[in-house]
Amino acid sequence: MYALTGFSSSSLPLLRILSEALFQPIITREKIDDQRDEVLFQIEDLQRRLDPEPLLTELIHAAAYRDNTLGFSKFCLPEDVGRVSEKDVLSVLKRYYVPSRITVCGVGVKHDSFVEMVKETFGEVGGTPVWKENLGEPAIPDHSIAQYTRSEER
Repeated sequence: MYALTGFSSSSLPLLRILSEALFQPIITREKIDDQRDEVLFQIEDLQRRLDPEPLLTELIHAAAYRDNTLGFSKFCLPEDVGRVSEKDVLSVLKRYYVPSRITVCGVGVKHDSFVEMVKETFGEVGGTPVWKENLGEPAIPDHSIAQYTRSEER
């Protein structure tokens, strides 16, 4: 989830910033290495933490939505962190960061003009997504829905 705060008169520049961050991020080996270090730190922190809520939520979702959507872990295994490449990041962006999967909300703005600004910044007019430049045409976006399976996890 991303959030921006500003005056309604600055909606278009804020939407442009958000669109650029989502569709045209600068992905470098250095940034990926930095994020690997951050992920490893968060994994270690999660294991030392006294708050069981993140892991408990993970286990509940694994039991309730076995092998689909919410049932998949949102945490990376430490041994997999080093395997993530620039192409992997671009592939995730290509599959999940597409306009049909994005909801943009505005508070205190005129609805019709806000919708037009969103179309301008998140549609084809908004620029070529970085993954289209590097990986070609978009993959079929993931439109899967969460399926409650009522599984037991013991």
